[in-house]
Amino acid sequence: MEPRIGTAAGRYPRVGALAALGGIVLAALVAVPLSPAQARLADPPPTVEPAVGESTDVLVDSLGAGLTITGLQPPTPITPDPLEPYPLGAEPIGYESVTTFAGAITVTSVSDPGLTAPAYCIDLRVDTAVGVGYEHGTWAGSEVPNLGYVSYVVNSFFPTTSLPGDLANDDQRAAAVQAAIWYFTDGFVVSPSNPDIQGATAAIVIAAQAAGPVAEPPAPNVTVTPPDAAGPMGTAVGPFLVEAAGAAEVAVTVPAGHAMFSDASATAPVPSGSTVPTGTGLWITSESTAADQTVLSARAAVSVQRGQVYHYDGNLPGRADAQHLVLATTAILDVVTHATATFLPVGTLRVTKTIRGDGAGRQGASRMVIDCGQGHRFTSDLAPGATGVHVVTFGDIPAGRSCVVTEPVTGANSVVDVTTNAPRDTAIAEGDNTVDVTNTVTIRSIPSGSGSTPQRLPATGADAAGPLLTAGIATFLLGGLAVIIARRRRRA
Repeated sequence: MEPRIGTAAGRYPRVGALAALGGIVLAALVAVPLSPAQARLADPPPTVEPAVGESTDVLVDSLGAGLTITGLQPPTPITPDPLEPYPLGAEPIGYESVTTFAGAITVTSVSDPGLTAPAYCIDLRVDTAVGVGYEHGTWAGSEVPNLGYVSYVVNSFFPTTSLPGDLANDDQRAAAVQAAIWYFTDGFVVSPSNPDIQGATAAIVIAAQAAGPVAEPPAPNVTVTPPDAAGPMGTAVGPFLVEAAGAAEVAVTVPAGHAMFSDASATAPVPSGSTVPTGTGLWITSESTAADQTVLSARAAVSVQRGQVYHYDGNLPGRADAQHLVLATTAILDVVTHATATFLPVGTLRVTKTIRGDGAGRQGASRMVIDCGQGHRFTSDLAPGATGVHVVTFGDIPAGRSCVVTEPVTGANSVVDVTTNAPRDTAIAEGDNTVDVTNTVTIRSIPSGSGSTPQRLPATGADAAGPLLTAGIATFLLGGLAVIIARRRRRA
């Protein structure tokens, strides 16, 4: 077997350095053209100049344990039946021969080349190269079949364990594990010309079929919450909470033309590319005078569980694809996640309130509520006795919002009634927007049958005091007189 490629440590002291291959620097670092039916991972593999993007977690660093073996694959891509018996000792009819490296691929973190881990290929018909970048993804996003069985394999066999134990060395074990993975993802079978590898591969497949598929591991725990937020142009959008489980700090970046701050008033800058403690809240601003959108990237080295799938990051010119990878062991690796900040065009809302009617000026205080969605709710109060036209303006409302104007307090009282044409609503477009509110104030009507002049109040108030007093005095005098007459008659 040919010598291994150099170790991860020192391979990429700075991202963008030329990748080495066995100590020989290649003069032309180009992506290998793809041929879906023929592309293979050679030993040694081709090398490209790394191109790290915002989403790049890891780079292919070298080949790990493994062997170049001969096998057979279906003539066209298929979705294998995971429970199909392995064709031990035979060559499936109609399959075509293929020779390829079968084994582990070492990946290294972008921020720290010392953070490495082995991975296996889960896409036989597509190649990769040293220097190709990858980002973590989901099983569904990879569109690779039978990953539950693949996950069982990486959880149960080399390098997680020393199985299969009846092989001579780790190179053979890695080759058998890779071949078993390809059986589930691509229908690949080992040629009978490699009886030891074929037998071990069949045993792995049978064990996986008996155990059944394993669930997808949880995503690496580096998060930005919320994943997207929006605000008006000229304001700070946020907060974005950046967190990394098991990491004390998170490296945060935004593209040129944007800035980060640790406060909502945008007075405490956080330089792009710096690290912040996990749990920090960030606000983003834009220098653009037009509607804009940007991406906040958060990177930390955290534990990534085996079974995690990696997708090609798409950063290499001329390379449309690269084989998907599955992590072979749980390891500390770079993880990048993102959030989107959107700076929306803004509009102003001018509310014109007109007070009219025969009772205008006799109403009490009134209040308007202008609700344009979260962060843009306003109130406008008007003093008692107001008349005529009153205008209030509200700015920096994101275009596309809908604003509703209501009047929970109209100023109606015991003297006047107030009718309003609220609620009023309008969609906010960029620039000026208007809405009109009208209050009609009318004097409360006099009860029917009361006449045109005020009626005398019932004999319970101040107007009844005089007659009552006169009647009382007369009664008292008459009573006294009756007593006197009665006494004189008794004397007589």
